[in-house]
Amino acid sequence: MSIKAVAWAFEQSLDGDAVAKLVLLAICDRYNDEYGKAWPNIEWISRAADCSARTVIRKIKKLEGIGLVSVSRRKNRVNEYEIAFEKVVGDSLSRDTAMSPYSDTHMSPELYKQKPINKRAKIKISDWTPSEADEAYARSLGHDPASILEGIRLWDEANGNVAAYVSPSAFYKQWCRREKPPRAASISIAADKPDRHQANASYWLTPGKDGVRPFDKLTPSMQQDRRNHNPALDRALRNAN
Repeated sequence: MSIKAVAWAFEQSLDGDAVAKLVLLAICDRYNDEYGKAWPNIEWISRAADCSARTVIRKIKKLEGIGLVSVSRRKNRVNEYEIAFEKVVGDSLSRDTAMSPYSDTHMSPELYKQKPINKRAKIKISDWTPSEADEAYARSLGHDPASILEGIRLWDEANGNVAAYVSPSAFYKQWCRREKPPRAASISIAADKPDRHQANASYWLTPGKDGVRPFDKLTPSMQQDRRNHNPALDRALRNAN
């Protein structure tokens, strides 16, 4: 809703045509200050003005003829409306004491022409670097700030370096929350996990009940094959010799 447009619509005097006034108010209610246009469909205007769609079309043509609105009719799309803020039809309500030039409710044509306040400019990710606070936030979640920034840069480059945000800092923190922190490397102690080859070598070199080592019961070719596949056994045999 545009308060500026609705207030302007109330200023217009349409020779007692209340339905035309309601249609004008409905269009102004859907006016977008940033784009300078309105896109209400006929069905919505008819409900707002409590009249038929044919009546709405007829009243819109009247408003066009007066010069209060201009309509761009687009095939298979909602009509686009522009409002002539510089125009005031009939006796303006601002001449009344209730909306005098000295009243807080008065809105002059100069005010209608003012450009809307610009929104905060967006900053391209490729031109932005995180602050110390941003990096501290990344560390608090277990991330490396440089690694996070590199991931964002690669993602942005893959998408043509067009990503831009009002608050790149918020985007950076959101990225940190989405990323899983790196898993801590597991440290294994060799003493806790005996070498399976070493354990296997002990079996082959430990004499049985008959006093003969299992290794000695193997054929020469099998012994060589066992030594080739068991470095610990091969070392033990070399040391024994």
